[in-house]
Amino acid sequence: MNCPTLMVLAELGRSNASLLAVAHDIAKRTHASIIGVARARPIEAMIAPVGISAGDVVREDIDRIEREAMAAEAEFRNRMKTRSQRLEWDMALTPHSLSREIADLACAADILMVGLAQDRDDLSNSSRRPDAGDLIMRAGRPVLVVPPGIERFTFGGALVAWKDCREARLALAAALPLLRLMNRVVVAEITDEASPEDAEARLRRITGWLARQGIEAVPHIASPLGQDGDRLLELAEEKGAELIVAGAYGHSRASEWVLGGMTRTLLHRCNRCTLLSH
Repeated sequence: MNCPTLMVLAELGRSNASLLAVAHDIAKRTHASIIGVARARPIEAMIAPVGISAGDVVREDIDRIEREAMAAEAEFRNRMKTRSQRLEWDMALTPHSLSREIADLACAADILMVGLAQDRDDLSNSSRRPDAGDLIMRAGRPVLVVPPGIERFTFGGALVAWKDCREARLALAAALPLLRLMNRVVVAEITDEASPEDAEARLRRITGWLARQGIEAVPHIASPLGQDGDRLLELAEEKGAELIVAGAYGHSRASEWVLGGMTRTLLHRCNRCTLLSH
């Protein structure tokens, strides 16, 4: 099963090695086209230090962005050279929010891939990195987030975090091309229901649907034991899951996206690839 187009968001000013390694391995197995995308927001002239020309500050920042963009494109093309016949690169400056800008581009992709920042300094780099939570809420496409330190993607196993809601259904449907290639798939529901029959019935429906898609999945009911996000990470470790598939939960408050607790945990503490959809 092909996954026609991956859009890979490269961050300027740093190595994107883990993100590109995973993108390469997925593209190799799915025969996907790859669009490399980079966006940067230049420094505002108003923050120029006293005694220094605002124009000089802006010019220096744009020059730095151009150097970083050249390095990012070279890294992208070098890592993806075996997929060169279906490769694109798109870099631009923008005055807008990076998450809004990337979300506008996401219509051209089936899966949007982004690196996951966990270091505090990386999280603060809003001129080069979009807010991942905001991007997931805006994109209208599944977002595969890749943490640092991942060297390859082997399709060893996946954990589907099941909740009978719209977001989880969208995430599961979006993950089908990847799940078909996994050696093992576990569909887990975290529930504190006194009687497990209802959860068992829900999981039977989901694993039955997956079987009709050509995917053999094992159902698993888990007790809540603390926060759901932490419990999900424990399950992923226990099951040896290389990929977590989950719905992203959130709501808008005064035009600002507010993420649910499980989604925050996956974005800030997860050490494996996670496909999220809202």
